[in-house]
Amino acid sequence: HLCMAWFTLELLARLLVSPGPLHFFSRPLNLIDLMSVSPFYLTLLVNLVVDISPALPNLGRMVQVLRLMRIFRILKLARHSTGLRSLGATLKHSYREVGLLLLYLSVGVSVFSVVAYTVEKEEDSGLTTIPSCWWWATVSMTTVGYGDVVPISIGGKLTASACILAGILVVVLPITLIFNKFSHFYRRQKNLESAMRNCEFDGGLAELPLLNLRDFYADRMKSLMVSLNNMSRGTSTEHSIDNSGH
Repeated sequence: HLCMAWFTLELLARLLVSPGPLHFFSRPLNLIDLMSVSPFYLTLLVNLVVDISPALPNLGRMVQVLRLMRIFRILKLARHSTGLRSLGATLKHSYREVGLLLLYLSVGVSVFSVVAYTVEKEEDSGLTTIPSCWWWATVSMTTVGYGDVVPISIGGKLTASACILAGILVVVLPITLIFNKFSHFYRRQKNLESAMRNCEFDGGLAELPLLNLRDFYADRMKSLMVSLNNMSRGTSTEHSIDNSGH
C-alpha cells in the first residue's frame, strides 16, 4: 500500500503541473501509469460493493480481471530503459511493415490450412477441421512447431515442408526492415542521452564563483543544439537513402 500511495502521489503531482489533463494523458507513458494505479482502487471499490451486496457474485470475477491489470506496472520501466523506448518508437513508425508481416502470415495460413485440410481430412491426424488446420499452419509458419498436431500422409508432409519454408521467407523479409529501424532509433536515443549528459554541470560547480553563468549556459545549449542538428541531418540522410531505395 505504501508503494501504491507513492505511485499515486507521483501521478497526481505530474498531473497538477501539466498544461492540462488532455495533454497529460495524450502521452502513452502517462496512460501506462494510470492503468498501473487504477486497478488497485477499482479493486477496493468492487470489494466494498461485494461486501455491501453479497448477491452480486459476478463482481468477484471482475476483481480477478482487475488484478491481472497490475501487470501493466512493469511497463513503467520504459521511462528508464533506452531499449524499451526505442522499441516503442520502432513499433510506432513501423506499422506498415508490421501490417505487411500480418498480411503475409494471414494469406499463408489461409492457403496452407486449406491444403492441409484437403489432404489430411481422411487421416487420423487431428487435422480434420479448418480451425485446427489454422492452428497448425500458424505454428508452422512462425517456426514454433508445438508438435501437438502433425500430418501423417505423404501429401501432408510435403505441405508442411512448403509451409515451413514459406514461413521462414515471409517472416524474415519484414523483420529485417523492422530491425533496421530499431537500430536507427536506438542509436538516435543514445546520441540524445549523450548530448543531454554533456550539457550537465560536470565539475563546473567547483568553479562557480569564477564563471559567468549566462555564458556557461549558452555554451552548453550551443553544444546541445549542434548535436541535435547533426542527428537531424543524419536522420534526413537516412530517409533520403530509404526513399531512393524504394
